[in-house]
Amino acid sequence: MVRRLHHIGVAAEDFEAAVGFYRRMLGQEVVKEAILPEQGLRLAAIPCGPDGVWLEVISPVSPESPLAGFLAKRGEGLHHIALEVDDIERALPYYEAMGCEPLARRPEPGLGGLRTLFFHPRTTRRVLVELVDRVGLA
Repeated sequence: MVRRLHHIGVAAEDFEAAVGFYRRMLGQEVVKEAILPEQGLRLAAIPCGPDGVWLEVISPVSPESPLAGFLAKRGEGLHHIALEVDDIERALPYYEAMGCEPLARRPEPGLGGLRTLFFHPRTTRRVLVELVDRVGLA
């Protein structure tokens, strides 16, 4: 079902400072950077492990972003883990049978054309878990 750990998301109030810190810590350069206006996010991907695993630094682009609320309530730090699956729609019934509650009914667009779907942390042992897939990518 799960192909690999895809990335680890870290929430940051100061995007530039956090990206600089993790670049130095990991000894790597940013490989992808984007603004996702529909999600209210700015993000950067920094390689951090084998098989293309990366650290994803995320910051809100507006005070209305759900991430701004997360930062106000919990502060900076670990935000989520992302697992790559072959096909989110095919995997979803398995996770729902485990009691995992999706935050949306359908995958949403993510960085680099990936599709994403999150589960509510109250149903995943208090960790925000994201599924990603490459369905439809050439």
